[in-house]
Amino acid sequence: MNLNYNYKKINLFGSIGYSHEKNYNIDNMTRSFFDTNNVPTSTVELINNQEFKSNGLNANAGLDYAATPNTTYGFQVNINDNKNNDLLNYNSDNYNAGQLNNIGKGNTIGDNKRTNLGSNVNFLHKFGSTGKELSADINYLNYRSTGNQSLVNSLYQPDGTAISDSKFFYDLPSTINIYTAKADYVQTMKNNAKFEAGFKSSFVYNDNKSDYYNITDQGLGYR
Repeated sequence: MNLNYNYKKINLFGSIGYSHEKNYNIDNMTRSFFDTNNVPTSTVELINNQEFKSNGLNANAGLDYAATPNTTYGFQVNINDNKNNDLLNYNSDNYNAGQLNNIGKGNTIGDNKRTNLGSNVNFLHKFGSTGKELSADINYLNYRSTGNQSLVNSLYQPDGTAISDSKFFYDLPSTINIYTAKADYVQTMKNNAKFEAGFKSSFVYNDNKSDYYNITDQGLGYR
């Protein structure tokens, strides 16, 4: 949805959008292994069942103010919010010499939320009909995500007796802040030639964390 309102010196505009996505995937695979004499040695029958869901929201709003016929001030802000999660369940039957040796089961659960925020303040001044222009922009961008993933892997005897069990948790948050400021000057010269000059300065702050844990009966433990 897009909206726009213009009255005298003021121009207001905005938009908003929403998206939803859901995907399913099932893989059924058989892998056979042979020795150098082409005699079967082992077989793995694997079934993967995966589901992915995503929801996204994007909103944008801005204002332009024409203070004079030659001078305009503007402001704009944008927000993008996206959440997605995926689930993978697997089951593997492992055979040696045609006999069921063990059964593997497990799942992977991923969850991620990403929020991006952008804002801009701008200025434009035209020096009458001389062909000279002065513009300036200040921007702030923030990217933030809170991703994590948990994994469970279990191995069983053919009769269902547990052989091993392992659980992991990955915590992967991220934050990025970007600040920029710039100014440009343009002057039209003879024969449609142009002279341009300007400057730009930026500061970037990047903070990423990658924590990996073993999950035990006592709780989380660093890997």
